[in-house]
Amino acid sequence: MKWARNPDQERAAEELGVSVRSYKRYEKAQNIAKLIELATFALSTKMTKE
Repeated sequence: MKWARNPDQERAAEELGVSVRSYKRYEKAQNIAKLIELATFALSTKMTKE
């Protein structure tokens, strides 16, 4: 059985410069859940680093 990939997780991982595996770990970690929430918001509003 082939595991399905989540395109949103792949895109977020790419934009953050981390592997999909790392991103999935970050999503599960409660101590950095807020960071993931902020990163997701930034990606959804197409904010850029300055």
